[in-house]
Amino acid sequence: MNNILKYIPGFRSNTKWKKIISAIYYFLVLLIFVANQAFGLFMFSCPFLILNFIDLFRFKKKGIPVYKVLVPLVLSFVLAIKAISMEEPSERSRQEQEVGFESQESLVAQESDSEEQGLKEEGEKLEQETEPEDEARLEGERKIEEEEKKTKEEEEQRKLEEAKKQEEEEQRRQEE
Repeated sequence: MNNILKYIPGFRSNTKWKKIISAIYYFLVLLIFVANQAFGLFMFSCPFLILNFIDLFRFKKKGIPVYKVLVPLVLSFVLAIKAISMEEPSERSRQEQEVGFESQESLVAQESDSEEQGLKEEGEKLEQETEPEDEARLEGERKIEEEEKKTKEEEEQRKLEEAKKQEEEEQRRQEE
């Protein structure tokens, strides 16, 4: 048991006050681990990672063999990386992924309604994330988009009117 304690931060020096503080820390980490396993695992690996990294620079002074410093350092690093990879994506990253999927779907479907909906949603999200100085630029871009949209609608309207006129002329010609 004493052999294992030589590797655990807080118990390595066999100092009473360090043991008390580390026992409190590890108890709190245990509570965190119960609530969120990924974050608890990360918090558990932090003292190992930090103190073994410090020992890496002091191993010659202490006369510690390199493998006794590198092995716990590498293990704690792997543990920290595993904890980070276990973490579920945040709500914001989920929304960003959904926006990405929506934009891909609109490109494949090429439906004007879904494209306009996606642009509106992206514009609203950009508005929420931007700072006040960017708002003027975004407002200008929004006006340009609205103008382009209006011109497209006007062109479509004109085309429809022209088509109706041509149909009426053809009907008149046929009647004559």
